[in-house]
Formats: sequence, C-alpha cells, structure tokens
Amino acid sequence: MVSESPVHDVKLSSVVPARTTGDDKVHELTNTDLAMKLHYIKALYFFNSDAARGIDIFTLKKPMFYLLDRHVAASGRIRRQPDDGRPLIKCNDGGVRTVEARCGKTVDEWLAADDRSVDDRLVYSEALGPDLGFSPLVYVQFTWFKCGGLSVGLSWAHILGDAFSASAFINMWGQIMAGHVPPQPLKMPNTTNNCQFPHSSISQKPFSLKMVDPVGDCWTIANSCEMKSHSFHVTTRKLDRIVSTSSTAGLNLAAKHQYFRVIMALMWKSLAKIRGESDSKVVTICTNNSREGNEIASNTQMISSVEAGFNVGRADISELAKLIDEKAMDETSVIEKIYGARKWTIGFCNGVVLVLPGPENGARGGNSGRTVTVIVPKNQIIELKYELRKEWGIF
Repeated sequence: MVSESPVHDVKLSSVVPARTTGDDKVHELTNTDLAMKLHYIKALYFFNSDAARGIDIFTLKKPMFYLLDRHVAASGRIRRQPDDGRPLIKCNDGGVRTVEARCGKTVDEWLAADDRSVDDRLVYSEALGPDLGFSPLVYVQFTWFKCGGLSVGLSWAHILGDAFSASAFINMWGQIMAGHVPPQPLKMPNTTNNCQFPHSSISQKPFSLKMVDPVGDCWTIANSCEMKSHSFHVTTRKLDRIVSTSSTAGLNLAAKHQYFRVIMALMWKSLAKIRGESDSKVVTICTNNSREGNEIASNTQMISSVEAGFNVGRADISELAKLIDEKAMDETSVIEKIYGARKWTIGFCNGVVLVLPGPENGARGGNSGRTVTVIVPKNQIIELKYELRKEWGIF
C-alpha cells in the first residue's frame, strides 16, 4: 500500500529578470565549472508561523525579478559552442523555475521525522538534460505547512557556482525582500560575447578528480548505491574535549580552523574503520576561498586533497588533523588547467561531510559548536552512528 504524500497542490511557474539581459550575452564556463556539472547543491530553510505571517507567493516572487538582474546566468540555459561543443550558459532570460506546494503537516511534525530523505519532497529538483537548452539551472520551492509555517527549498546546479555562491544567492534574495536592494546589477565573471579557452593539459590528474563514463546531454551520475543523510550538532564543549583528548591543542591553529580539522579527522577515521583502508587513503576537502565583496556566483572554492601513507583507522585524531593542516594539496589551479575536465568529475560519489556553523553561531561569538551533515551509503549510517557514539559520545 502506497502512502499518500503529505506534500500536495504542487504548481510550477517561472521567474525571469526584471529587465531583459540583451542579445548574445553568454556566461563562459571554466574547467572547474565543468568538473562540477554532474553535481547539484540543495538547501532547505524552515520558518515558523510567526516568521511566515503575511507572506504570500507574490511577496516571495517579487524580489526574484531584481535578484535575477544581478545573477543573469542563473536565469540562463546551457548551450554548446559550435566549433568544439564546449558547454556555456546562454543568458537568455529563460528563468528560474519556482514551485508552490502545500503540506498537511506542521513544521514541528515534519522536523520530528527520523528519516530526512522526506526533505527531498520540499526541494524540487531535476538534473540538467537531456534537453539542455530547456533545463532550468535553479529551482526554488515554497511549501506552506498547515500550521502557517513555510519552507524554502533551493536546488542549484553546481556548474553555476559553489555552495558559498548558492548561499549568497539565497541570502541576497532575502535582503532584497527586506528592502535592502544592491545599488546596481553586478557583472557576472566570465560573461562576455565571446568564448575562447586555451586547450591546455597536464601529465597527472589530481586526486580529487574521478573519471566518469560519457553522459552526453544528461548531466547526472548513475549511482547504484542508495545514499542517506544525517545531521547532528557538536557543541563547543564537546569539541574542546575532543581536542584535549586527542592532543590536537598543540597544532597552533585558530579555533575555527582547529574545529574544522578535528571534525574532518574524526569523520575520516570513523569512515576508514567502517569502509576499510583501501577506500580511505585519500580525502577531498572543499573550503571557502574568501571573496570579500564578490557576491557573484562562481566555482572558486578551494579544492584540496590529502593522502595518508598510514592506517587511517588506527591513527590518532591529532595525527590526521595535522596531516590535513600541513599536507592538503591545493588542486584548484590544476583542475582549471585540464581542458578535458568535461570527462572528469569531482569525487563526491562515495559520500560528503558538511561542516556548518552551529545554531546562532554568529550571535554567540562562535560558542555554539558546529552542525555536521553526513551523506553516505545507507548501509553505513548505522555503523557510523555507533562508531561516533562509542568513541566520542556524539549522537
């Protein structure tokens, strides 16, 4: 018996820039962009009934017209250069796809679910292709709950920009809604009337790149393994205890960097014990490459790889944190030199660990820890929870 979905009355429409972008404007895609083309970033925001009071679909859509004036590529569509077939984004005002929906549950009831895969129903998403010229790069879903609460789900094609760009995009939408409109449209990087890239190559591929089979115009990864996500909060007190227990205090790192490296080391060791050493020698790390004053979408995150020459599952956390701090190899510039990046993808296929500020992190001066979201094969979630609880009292 198939249960009825609590999300219903789904309606689709599009929002375009407030002003026409003009003819023949394109957004050139870098090799790093192309290495990200099979990946998609999803974000989900919840608002209780007090925060959502008086907000209707017009209130939500109106700021997007002005937002897309400043992010013209987000409203574009994929095209190919006639000479070599290299993809680019045609800034043709095709629009961002917006979705309206209703939910028969309250926000609290929804958040109480143990299985977070249900959140996919609040983030409308479709992979690019097979008709690339008609596929939206961005979806935004607005779902009203029976309590009067609201969720905003964002699906963002990674080829547009990294997670920090996606966050800046949704934050600017909120700023415009609040009446803080940026003074003038911002110019997209790589936006021009011509697309010319050097055909350079290197002798050795970075660790972070994985070869993929040709996908043609259907930009998605065929993954036979069912993935599952789980989020948990690690308090500052818990992190400090882990730091002191694992002797990482002597690494001489700023607190925010120390916590990140300790969490990465902790997750690396825990997953190595579950997966075995053969699948755990190398990790890829993406961090924010500070772009102060640059609010334009781009894939300028720093991509690094770390390779361990020892047994990760048996290593001390301090040893792994020090390795991450000292041996991370910045591969961003190398990836950008690979003209054949269309044949490769960043190796996120076996799982992802996201480290985010904890609740009200800014208001408390960084004293509320970190929120960690893990996306791994479904059969590893239970083992991972057990490992983290047994060794570190997390979960």
